[in-house]
Amino acid sequence: MAARYKRALTRDSFIDALKSNDSLMFLIHDLPDLNGDTYAIDVQLREGNQLMYYHGTTRLLVVTLLEKDRQVCFRISANKTYSSGAACSESFKQLADLGVNDPSKAGSTFQKHLKSALSVADRSCYCNRKEGYWQNRLCVRYGARCQAEDDWLIIDRECVIGFANNTEKRDVFHPHQVYFETIRHAFQTQDKKRWGGPTEVDSSTGEVRSRLGDELDMLAIGKDGQLLAIELKDGANTKGIYWGPLQVGTYKAAFNAVLTHLERDIHSLIKQKVDLGLLPSHALRRLEKVSFSSVVPVLAIAAPNPRSGCWSMLAEVMKSAGTVSVVTIDSPVREVAPISEVATKHIVLNDTL
Repeated sequence: MAARYKRALTRDSFIDALKSNDSLMFLIHDLPDLNGDTYAIDVQLREGNQLMYYHGTTRLLVVTLLEKDRQVCFRISANKTYSSGAACSESFKQLADLGVNDPSKAGSTFQKHLKSALSVADRSCYCNRKEGYWQNRLCVRYGARCQAEDDWLIIDRECVIGFANNTEKRDVFHPHQVYFETIRHAFQTQDKKRWGGPTEVDSSTGEVRSRLGDELDMLAIGKDGQLLAIELKDGANTKGIYWGPLQVGTYKAAFNAVLTHLERDIHSLIKQKVDLGLLPSHALRRLEKVSFSSVVPVLAIAAPNPRSGCWSMLAEVMKSAGTVSVVTIDSPVREVAPISEVATKHIVLNDTL
């Protein structure tokens, strides 16, 4: 098995260039806001010496770090909306040229381009205050702005385990996907009106065809060193909420199956993010407590509706699929009534930190 989680940068020169007092520090320490909203862009490290700039559910820019004539430089790529669209094409071309030829002078152009990208991003990615909006807030608030007493230290988002090939990936994920999809199939077969149409069954194998994916929303470390698999749902996504235990159960099982292979990579990622200022220094104290013996599944629900019928259905699914930790999240301006059907912990996400 060659499972990996290699998202840390591979060269010391790249790390040095990104630090707060060096030539390319603007790539992670000088991100623009959106009309005063400092949560609008979340930067993450990725395999292949890449930086990705998330604006909710979209990526505004991908920066790949390179070395040219012993100097750190960078190459950029983006969806055509943010590279060739009318509002972004000029700044994208300028940034692309400076990134390779004169990277230390690219700071103002970098800012200009990201602001242009923010201005044309689809509202459904972030500004509609749905899942992407909350994911950015969680990743920034419990990432770089995490406090020592917080329950969560979010270390990464869009978490995908790497494998040597698709066969190894299938060997890890497929049994768990089928197991949890079969639970959904049983509910839907019993009461199609309540639970929706049943999942298709493969006629050649007799297995239920899984709709469960392989990308976890967020990976975190708890205050006592637990490794947390967090799946985020918007409060209006009722189906996503009550089927959530199947999804996060799949991720928990898959991560557990290869956890010993991922331990060193996760340690390296955390230490490097601290070094770069993407995580606070107290994250290292939390890392000392980490036990990689198992993963705790968490279903996080943003802006919940306590009157929704999804809660009783969620309770039923958990009886079959296994209990998960349910956390509801909202802003301090809303008072949310307690949810009686499911034991939950509530987080008030204060934007002032």
